[in-house]
Amino acid sequence: MSWLGNMEKSKEKLLVLLRKYINIISNDFNIDIKDFEILEDKIIIEDTGSISLFVRDGKIYLPLLAYEVIDDFKKNPNYGTNKEHKCYDDGNLICNDNTFLDYINHVIVGGLDAEEYFAESLLHETLHLCGSKGCFAIREGMTELLTRELALKYNLLTSGCGYYKEIEIANRLKSLFGENVFYKIIFMNENELYEFLVASLGLDAAEFYVLIRDKMEEEFYSKYYQYKFDNPYDKAFKYSEIDYKEVYDLIDLYESKIKKI
Repeated sequence: MSWLGNMEKSKEKLLVLLRKYINIISNDFNIDIKDFEILEDKIIIEDTGSISLFVRDGKIYLPLLAYEVIDDFKKNPNYGTNKEHKCYDDGNLICNDNTFLDYINHVIVGGLDAEEYFAESLLHETLHLCGSKGCFAIREGMTELLTRELALKYNLLTSGCGYYKEIEIANRLKSLFGENVFYKIIFMNENELYEFLVASLGLDAAEFYVLIRDKMEEEFYSKYYQYKFDNPYDKAFKYSEIDYKEVYDLIDLYESKIKKI
C-alpha cells in the first residue's frame, strides 16, 4: 500500500485546481460562494466503498479504491502506451458518444495514476460543490454539459466521458429553454427551479421539466444509480443498459407543441 504516501501530495495539487475552478465558476456565473476561503477540508480521500467521486455535506469525496483499481490496471500490457491519449478534441468535447468503457481504456492507455484520475473529474465535482445540483439524472447531465463547456472555454482538464446520455438531453433542454434560463437553473434547487420556470417560461415548461426529470430518474435509478460500484467494468456495463427512449418521445412532443404556438 505504498500509494498511501502519495495521498497528501495529491490532495495539495488538487486543492490548487479546486481554488482555480471555484474562481472561474464564481466569476462566470456571478455566484457568491461563501465558506470557501479555507479549502483544506473540502477534499476528502477515503474508503467510500465505491470508485465514484461525489459531493456530500459541502465536501468532495475521492475514493481510496481508485489507487487499488489503478494498480490493477498497471498489469495491463497497454498501460501507459500513449501518455498523451485523450478521448476528444476541441470539436467533439461537448457532445460525443464516449462511454465508461472508453474512459477505462483512456485510463489504461494514458497510464493515469489516481491523482490524474481524480483531477479529470474535479471540475465536475467542483460545480456540484458550488451549487450545481446532482440529485437527479437530468441534473448530472446539466452539470456535465457545463463542465465540458468550461473545460473548452478555459482549456481545463476533464475526461469528456461522463454522463454522455444525460448530456444529450441536457443539450435539448438548453435549446428549448434558452441559454439564459438554462444556466440559471443549473444552480437552483428543485423548488426554486420550478418556480423560476413558471415565471420565465410558463407552467407548461415547468411541468415538462418535472415530467422528463422523473421519467429519466426511473430509468437512471433502476438501471444504474441504485448500485454501489467497486469494479469499473461493472459500472460501465450497468450504465450501458440505460435507455431514455421514452424521455426523447416526451421531448419531441413538447418541442412540436411549442413550435405550434
